[in-house]
Amino acid sequence: MADYNTKQYQRIPSISGRATQSNPNGESSGLQARAAVTSLDQIQTNRNKQLGRGKHCGRFSVRGQVPNSPETRFHRVNCKSWNCSYCGPRRAKRYKRAIRATAEALQLRRFLTLTLDPSKIDGDPVQYLNRIFAMLRVYLARKYGTSIQYIRVLEFQKNGNPHLHILIDRYIELEWIRKAWVAVGGGFEVKIVFVDVHHVSRYLSKYLTKDLLMSAPARSRRVTTSRGISLLEKPNSETAWTLVKVSIPRLFEGYGRAVNAVWFDQDQLLESFTAILSESREMRNSKANSGNAGSHDHANACG
Repeated sequence: MADYNTKQYQRIPSISGRATQSNPNGESSGLQARAAVTSLDQIQTNRNKQLGRGKHCGRFSVRGQVPNSPETRFHRVNCKSWNCSYCGPRRAKRYKRAIRATAEALQLRRFLTLTLDPSKIDGDPVQYLNRIFAMLRVYLARKYGTSIQYIRVLEFQKNGNPHLHILIDRYIELEWIRKAWVAVGGGFEVKIVFVDVHHVSRYLSKYLTKDLLMSAPARSRRVTTSRGISLLEKPNSETAWTLVKVSIPRLFEGYGRAVNAVWFDQDQLLESFTAILSESREMRNSKANSGNAGSHDHANACG
């Protein structure tokens, strides 16, 4: 479930492009590499035309008992779709934060860009790109004797051709990676940029934009990682959640006075609330029936 770090309310409202310089290793300096990845300077790469909030976004809720508490928590269920005007930008922000933190922690200090030659594409471009990237990973494993660590982001150019931006954990000679990429079926345009570890966050904030992360078409995996890297780990929760096919505003209105705390998201939309619920009518009837049955048995025994 979501991390409830949003603000809690007890009162409930009504509702220049500088020239790129290279170092002796053939890599571009990270802070002077604005011209090195030109496609990222264009916001027009986004092929997903957002039509608004997802059809089922926020339509349902979940409920769960707060551990060691009489409170029951109700939480809004979002669609988490990249194409949703509400969930897409938030998901992109989460990925940006996770990528920055992981890159710094694992010293992923090379920023590699791999493109395609349109004349070589066989079939679906994304599937073709994934296929030849898997072949490149075999080349790299043979060269270094171990698998590389990486975070890979898929981007689409204005002309619809996909390419990859990859953070990797080691130095790779530019000419070697270019020859290997062309050999497996990639394009000749290959760039590798060195990013100083102290400036990874600043560099990625400039280039891994929300528009880049949302540029891929539906059902495409925008961000992938090597084995062992997990960007968005689900937090452990002791609460067992149950789906409620009712929206959070209707639940909030229905429980009324039982509500004792509420949480809102960044847009001040109701996200979750807790309530102390009284016994349900069914439970009271069940206890009453049990009590009547016990009294009847006691009377028979005395008789």
